[in-house]
Amino acid sequence: MATKKQNKLPYEDSLDSIKEYVDLKIDEKKLILTKNLAILFNKIIYFFIIILVIGLAIGFLSSFLSQWINSLLNSNDLGTLIVGGFFILIGIIVFLFRKKLFTNSMVKMFINMFFNNKEDE
Repeated sequence: MATKKQNKLPYEDSLDSIKEYVDLKIDEKKLILTKNLAILFNKIIYFFIIILVIGLAIGFLSSFLSQWINSLLNSNDLGTLIVGGFFILIGIIVFLFRKKLFTNSMVKMFINMFFNNKEDE
C-alpha cells in the first residue's frame, strides 16, 4: 500500500512548508502581542498603585495644610479655601499641558511596544 508521502506532487511539499511558515509567523505574532499586553497591564497596575499612594499622601498633607493655615489665619474656612484654590490651579495647569504630559508619552510607549521588536527577531 502506498503511503501518503509517495503520492504527493512536487509542489505540495512547498505548500506544506509555506503553511507551516505562516503558522509559525502567526504564533510568533501572538507571543509578541501577549508579551506586550502583559507589559501594558503591568504598567497600568503599577500606575494605579502609584496614583493611589500619591493620592492618599496628598489628601492627608492637604488636610494638614488647610488646618495649619486655618490656625494661622484664625479662620475655620479660609485655609480650606486656599488649599482648594491651589488644587484648582494645579488642575488647570495639568489640563493645559495634558497633550504634552500624557498623550505624547503614551503614543511613544505604544510605538516602542508594538513596532520596535528588534530583540524579538
